[in-house]
Amino acid sequence: MNFITESEKTFDLNGSFEFAVSDEAGNVANVTATVNYIDKINPVIVFESTQFDSKKHKNATVKVSADDANGIAEVQYAVVKTGDEAGSYIACQNGEEINIKDLDGTYEVWVKATDSVGNTEYRKSQSLLFDNTVPEPSVSYEPSSRTARDVLATISFNEEAEVTNNNLSNKYLFNANGSFSFEFRDEAGNTGSCMASVDWIDRSQPTAKVQLSAEDWTNEDLTVILLPQPNSIIRNVRFNDAPIEEDEFNTYVFGEYGILTYEIYDIQTEIAFEDAVTIKVDNALPMVTSTQYSTESWTNNSVTVTVTANDNLSGVVYKNASTHVFDENGTFTFVIADGAGNEITNTVTVDWIDKSVPIPTVSYFVESNPYDLSSPTNKNVTAVVTFDEGGSPVSITNNEGSAEYVFDINGSFEIMFKDEAGNVGSVTANVSKIDKVAPTGYITYSEAGWTNNDIIATLHTADDVNDVIITNNSGNDCTFTENGEFTFEFKDIAGNTSSVTAVTSRIDKKKPVLSYTLSNEDVTAFSVYVFLTADEEVTITNNSGKTSRQFNSNGEFTFTAKDRAGNTSELTVVVSNISKETTPVKLTYSETNPTNDDVFVTIEPQDGKSYIYLLNNGGQKIRKFSENGEFTFKYKNAAGIEGEAVASVTNIDKVPPLLSVEYSHNIMTSDNVTATFKSDEAVVYPYLIVDNKYIFTENNKIQFPVKDLVGNISNIVVETKLIDNTAPEIKMQNQYCILELGSTFDPLEGTEVSDNNELDGEMVVSGAVDTNQVGDYTITYIAKDKAGNTTEAYKYVTVYDPNTFNVFINGRLSTVSQINSASRNIKIQTINAGGNVLAKILTGKKSVGDFKTKGNIIPLDGEFPSTGYYTIYIRDDERNSRIVYVFIEE
Repeated sequence: MNFITESEKTFDLNGSFEFAVSDEAGNVANVTATVNYIDKINPVIVFESTQFDSKKHKNATVKVSADDANGIAEVQYAVVKTGDEAGSYIACQNGEEINIKDLDGTYEVWVKATDSVGNTEYRKSQSLLFDNTVPEPSVSYEPSSRTARDVLATISFNEEAEVTNNNLSNKYLFNANGSFSFEFRDEAGNTGSCMASVDWIDRSQPTAKVQLSAEDWTNEDLTVILLPQPNSIIRNVRFNDAPIEEDEFNTYVFGEYGILTYEIYDIQTEIAFEDAVTIKVDNALPMVTSTQYSTESWTNNSVTVTVTANDNLSGVVYKNASTHVFDENGTFTFVIADGAGNEITNTVTVDWIDKSVPIPTVSYFVESNPYDLSSPTNKNVTAVVTFDEGGSPVSITNNEGSAEYVFDINGSFEIMFKDEAGNVGSVTANVSKIDKVAPTGYITYSEAGWTNNDIIATLHTADDVNDVIITNNSGNDCTFTENGEFTFEFKDIAGNTSSVTAVTSRIDKKKPVLSYTLSNEDVTAFSVYVFLTADEEVTITNNSGKTSRQFNSNGEFTFTAKDRAGNTSELTVVVSNISKETTPVKLTYSETNPTNDDVFVTIEPQDGKSYIYLLNNGGQKIRKFSENGEFTFKYKNAAGIEGEAVASVTNIDKVPPLLSVEYSHNIMTSDNVTATFKSDEAVVYPYLIVDNKYIFTENNKIQFPVKDLVGNISNIVVETKLIDNTAPEIKMQNQYCILELGSTFDPLEGTEVSDNNELDGEMVVSGAVDTNQVGDYTITYIAKDKAGNTTEAYKYVTVYDPNTFNVFINGRLSTVSQINSASRNIKIQTINAGGNVLAKILTGKKSVGDFKTKGNIIPLDGEFPSTGYYTIYIRDDERNSRIVYVFIEE
């Protein structure tokens, strides 16, 4: 036999090989050898621990699991400090939880797993941070030396730790010397405390000694030396609030008075204290501040003058006394010096001493004109006192201080006076020719009783001294032709006047005015009495002297009358209201305005007092109308005369208003719909209806009660179904479309649009997909309904090369920069993968290098642990790999 193929085949992977052999006759036979039990894939090792969180822990528990298609024969582990090598491994059970404690530093769990055919996988876990050592604290202070400020103590540690007291703050502010204990705990839970102490806070004020060249007042230059305490300086030196040039030896010379202020500044504590010293240099003369006189008014006594001087610095000395007494008018000079020797003089003068009595003069006046005392007068006489010029002013001490005295009768008056110097005197004024007694008079009349003739009034006068003259009438008589008065005016020689009034009130030349009243002015069937009256007292000269007369029927009569002065009058009276007709009535309506209530009509006499009774309506004077109509009242008066009155009611309205409504839209709209109401009469709408309109903001059906002006109600229902605020809905079978390179694409396939009412035309599609070019594309869909609502949607299309390694996450190709998912479910699919596919996951955005030692293996069809950002690393047996970024926004 001859082998056409090789006679021996070595399998390094599972597979088949067909051997071919031929004999010498050329016959060929084929034999297939198949191997499917080669396993060169190492086990997969998975670590699980809640301490894989990059935080420090006092201990940790790590679950170690290994997985292999042919089973796990052995699992071993070692806890290795980062940077060291594993010395030896400890055997453990597959899936066993390893407890690790009493360590400090960063460690990893190294695992060696061997499957049943001898494949061994080595793998390190994520780092574990162990900490069983209390943090080492240190306290810093700011400031750290002698100071007047608060001191801030800050505690820090040689590792991450937090303060558990002090409101969790690592800073404590000392506002006085003392101690404070910080308590703390590190991330692993190790606790400790540290005492912070401060004893260098000093807030005392700095001081300085002051040396002066002269302690008392001087008019020479004064030298001042300022000596500050240690660690202090003198600054901000000012004289009388003005800055001066500072001297390095703090020595200053002054030639005038003032206040030297300076600031002592403690360099260490930064406390400044301001102090001052008085510079007792006096170069100014003293000043007279006041000159006081025992009196500055006129006097007939001595005057004492006292001067007061002042020196604003060193005090004063009076060299010839501070007081001088003047016995007569004159001058005196005071000499005054201050404590520093400066001297002044002050001269005073007194010229108001007066010891002579004033000399008076009396003058007389009548109505401001000079008056001769020998002439009679009926006026007041005024006496006026005046004085010679010179000397002090004079004042009157009686007569209420007035220099004038008025005589209204004859007599004398002593006027007393005193000058301002105190000299007193008096003078007497005398008047004897004043006559103020008026003449007298009386009237006599030619007739004393009532008369219709003229009356003569006669004046009779008398005076105690002189004759009387009538000044307003040619004689003593006055004739009155009617009632009235006349005043006679007369006077005597001295000018005193009098008057007497003549009055007549009994002249009556007017006829009396007659009038009458009737016992009943209304129409009546009975007798009527006439009563006569006059505007004055009269006597009836007919009708038997009576002032009344009885009429049993209509007619007339003339009365004659005479008054007390003899004047006569006549008056004819007429009676025409005696009648046998019925009593007039009036009708009163309970409501005359439009109303939907009953109306009540009341019948009553027009005069409101005559008697009537009803012959119908059940004898009632009130008639009820429930609807419009008429009713005739029948009645009889006290005389038995019957009458009728018709009541008519037309204002009752119990018919509801007739309503209609119009709508602003009759087709579908996204706007509000306005319903406008109309009525056949004036109505009152509910508050929701404004200006006869109600605005629908959504489809609705509403019933409104509407009243007319009398209260009748109609209910009207308004409804609209035309408001559409819902946009069309665009549905896609697959919003994320994946196409192979060179395939066809229909943007409308699997896409449909719907609306709750009616679309306005076709859906508009924009955008294009080039299926011959690998890449990502976006198709835009826009739909609009009849109401104007618009919807916009997008389809995301990815064109890929099927001949390369591709990865799909939840149906989306991984070529995009990031895949967003609204679900925590994860499904990983691949195209052109070589052998088995392995997927690892890390939280956050990572790179390929991060997966060399990190990453948890996840199933291809599983679930994300939580929402957030993830990086997934996918690799096949042929080392094809892909990094995919996924954001879960569930």
